[in-house]
Parts: sequence; structure tokens; C-alpha cells
Amino acid sequence: MRNRAAALVAEQVGLLATQSRNAVLGLLVGCSFVSAILARHVSWVLIGAWLALFIGANAYRMRLGARLLSDREPRDAAALSKFFYIALINGIWIGLLPVMFFGVLPDESRLALTVIVLLAAAGGAATYASFARGYLCFLLVGVPLVALGWGLHGGPRAWAVVLSLLMYAVVMARFSTYLASVFERSVLIRFEADAQREQAERMRVIAEEERGKAVEARHAAEEASLSKSRFLANASHDLRQPAQALALYTAVLTHNAETDEQRQIARSIAEASRVLGDLLDNLLDMSRLDAGAVQPRAQAVDIGQMLARQGTEARAMLAGRNVRVEVEGGAFVAQTDPVLLERALRNIVGNAVKFTASGLIAIRAHIVGPVIRFEVEDTGQGIASEHQTLIFEEFFQVDNKERDRARGLGLGLSIVRRLIHMLGGEVKVESAAGKGSKFTLTIPALFTRAPDESDLRPRPSVPMPDLRGRRVLVIDDEQMVSNSLSALLQTWGADVDTADGLHAALALGPPGNWQLCLCDLRLRGGEDGISTAARLSRDAPDLPIVFITGDTAPGRIEQATRTGRPLMHKPVDELQLARQVRALL
Repeated sequence: MRNRAAALVAEQVGLLATQSRNAVLGLLVGCSFVSAILARHVSWVLIGAWLALFIGANAYRMRLGARLLSDREPRDAAALSKFFYIALINGIWIGLLPVMFFGVLPDESRLALTVIVLLAAAGGAATYASFARGYLCFLLVGVPLVALGWGLHGGPRAWAVVLSLLMYAVVMARFSTYLASVFERSVLIRFEADAQREQAERMRVIAEEERGKAVEARHAAEEASLSKSRFLANASHDLRQPAQALALYTAVLTHNAETDEQRQIARSIAEASRVLGDLLDNLLDMSRLDAGAVQPRAQAVDIGQMLARQGTEARAMLAGRNVRVEVEGGAFVAQTDPVLLERALRNIVGNAVKFTASGLIAIRAHIVGPVIRFEVEDTGQGIASEHQTLIFEEFFQVDNKERDRARGLGLGLSIVRRLIHMLGGEVKVESAAGKGSKFTLTIPALFTRAPDESDLRPRPSVPMPDLRGRRVLVIDDEQMVSNSLSALLQTWGADVDTADGLHAALALGPPGNWQLCLCDLRLRGGEDGISTAARLSRDAPDLPIVFITGDTAPGRIEQATRTGRPLMHKPVDELQLARQVRALL
């Protein structure tokens, strides 16, 4: 047990050394922007003193990382303590911004510094993914001091900014703690799998008659690997809770913003939430694929409309760049899974946008014999031949040593390959370094036809529902999610009651008091939303009930679907919820 604990610490330290060394470049860029902002208002002597703290701490951080990665220093608890104190110094370094400078800065400069702090905090979550204690020290020292600076110098309406920053700190603290637990469980599962594989190899070598035991041990190793996948799939439920709360609170903050400053802060938090959501979606997509929780559901899909959407999204992301987007073909309807196909296509187009600085991105779809062939071709940086197989492996990224989070986790193409294989197709790449890339996706051409008028009918817009005079019951055992749902419903005019289960709901009054119920599927004490909804319906048969869940277990999803009630998957955004509520009321 002691050896396993020491090995876990070594894994933590190794990841910290790699991530910390790679993160320094991003911090240097951030310091450059901060210095440029401060230079117009603050003496270079004070700026130099502030920078000296950063340079000293992070020079030691780089030296420590290099020594650890070259095995000149042991990866033990003492090294972990050093990273803790480095995190403390960096938290103080962030916290000194408002202490030293907010009093002399105008509002727009304070706002710019606040956005940089939020980005640093989001990046720190990745750097300290294996060491929650260090990240919490950095986060809970730095961000509250920035909130205090706004409270002291931001004027009478700064309360919204202070509240937003503190809320952001709480959500990120919870997320980092859970991310560290996922890391620890994954490493321990890998240790177990390695031990089982070693045992299987020893048994194979001992003698031919022991072959049966070796096969059994290998099966145990495979089961350990599958248990990791099942664990990550189950983690969907818990990881989606803070993401759900952050998305809904951001919508509420946007509704209630009164000044340009507050609206800018809301947009910054929404952008941080979007990046976090993208990373989380990729991780959870991978775990759900591993666990077999994703199955294709074929339906008629207008391929032309899908290509048009991808072209529109690409042009929006390329705003300001000299890149032309062309869409060609796709004038037909095919029978396939629209969600899986569009997710795969979006990942490929997104890569083209990331790596094309100028020139052309072409998105094409044609029927070629028995298959539909999609092509995404760009004039970007291209991929060297030795990397063209590796890019489809999990977490592999070309030329991203600094692990820039804006470029994702290296899961996109791995997800593309698995999604296309589920649709019965394949993925190929043609590329050369410096000469652009062409990705080709092929899927079976089942039941293709030309689009008719119904396929081309535009989708109606979704206005926000008017819930004035209506009473809504929210049942969720996660306080953060319950509060955020309540806040959003109240902005729509509803009177909201909250409960963490059936007993608490019935204590509030008879079910006939409510005109709508939003209920989680997985509740405390073994209670589930399906039986809770059935009990409420016994007294109020006409009460509309919507299930909102972060659970991806196929059995539970199938049970909920059989009830015939609407089922929504967290994180649910404002428009999705508005569309569902309007449909019921």
C-alpha cells in the first residue's frame, strides 16, 4: 500500500513537472499583456517589483520541472510540497494586482486585468489537474483578492462583478477537486491493470499447463480497463453539475447586467464556460464511447443544410483572418445519425479553422457509388507523414508542447474516427508539412434522395417563456444546480419551490399547486426521479414533469425514455430549456 501511495505521488509530480514547464510560456504572454496595461498608469518600478516575484517563482518552477523530468530529483512528497508553495506564491502574485494597482487604474484597465486573471485561473485547472490542493491555494488566494479590489475601487455597481468572481472561484474550486479525484482513480485503475498484465505474463512463462490462469488474469486486466471507462462514464453525472450551474448562472447574469462592465464580465465568464464545456464534452464523449453509452439513431438528414451550418460556423470563427470558406455539394437527404455525423464533421472543420492562417477551407459532400464522401480540405500548416497515424490516438497533438488549452486536449480526431466507425464508415487524411491537409470521411449511402420542401423549411426562433403567475417545482439534490435553475426560472417570472427529493417536495404542499416540475433522475439515498415523478403524478395527473440528468447509463436513460416524459441532458442551456418549457405550457 505504501509503495502504491508513493507511486501515485510520483505520477502527480511527473504531471505537474510536465504541465508546469509547459505553462510558463502562457504566463509570460499574460505578464506581457498585464505590463502593457499597467505601463500607462503605473511606475515601472512597481511593475518591476511585481514581475520580479513572478520571474523568481517561475524560474525556480522551470528548474524544478527540468530536474524532476531528468530524474535528478526524486518525485516524492517533498517535491509535491515545493509545487504547493510555488502555487501559493503565484496566487499571491495574482492577488497583488488589485492590491498594488486597482486604486490608480480606470475601469477598462481593471476589466482587462480581471479577464486575464480568469483565463489564468482556467489554465491553472489544467496545470494542476493532478494536485487540487495546489490549485485551490492559487485560486482561493488570487481570485478573492481581485474581487476585493473590485469591491474597494469598482464603484457602487461593482457588487455584480464581485459576486461573479466569487461564484467563478467556487465553481472552479469544485471542478478542480473532482478533476483531481478522477486523475487519482484513473491512475489507481491503471496500476491495477498493469499488475494484472504482469501477473498474466508471469503465469504464461511458468508453464504450459498454467495457460488457463494466464488467460483469466488477462481478462481481469481487460475488466480493470473497462472499469476505468465505466467510471469515467459515471463521472459524467457529477462533472456536469457545476457545468450546468455555471451555464445557467451566466444566463441569469446576462439578463440582470445593468452596465457595459457587467455585460463584459458576463461574456468573459460565458467564454470561459464555453471552453470548459468543450473540454468536458470531449472527455465525456470519449468515456461514453468507451462505455458503449452512444448508439447510432438513423433518420433522414439534409446533408446540404448540415454543410451550410458548418460553413457558417467556420466563417464566424475565422472573422478577421484572410481565409475563404467554400461549401460544395450535399444537395441530397441521407439516412444516418445526424448528431454523430455532425459532431465528427464539426471536429474536422474546427481543426481546419485552428490551423489555417490564410487561404482556403473547402467543405464538400458527394455520393460516390455506394458511399457518401465528405471532404474537408485546407491550406493550413499541414501534418508531417510520421504524425499522420498518431493524430488519431487519444491525447496526441502535433506541435503543442505548451499544452495550449485553446487547442483542446488532443481527443477530437480520436472521437471522429470512432464516431465514423460507428456509422459504418472510415476516415483518411492526405497531408504534407506546410502544404495543407485533406480529411476524407466516408459513410454508407443509405436511402439518399433529393431534398423536398419540408427539408428546407426554416426552424422557428425560440422566445423566452412568460411564466408570470405560474408555480414551478425543481427537484435536484445538487444545491448549486437547484439554485441556478431557480434563478433562471425566476427571470422568466415564475414562482419557484425547490426540494432535494420526494419527501421534501410533498412537505411543500400538494402536487396540484404546481404547473411544471423539473426533476433530476439520480437523487440521494437511492431515490430516483422516475419513481418520484410517478408519485407526484398520482396526485396531479396533469402536472408536466421534465427529467434533467447528467447520467449517461444506458439502462437508466432507457427507463426514463419509457415513461414518455421529456428527457434533457446536462448541461442544458437557456434556449434548450426555453424550448422545452414553451412546448409543455
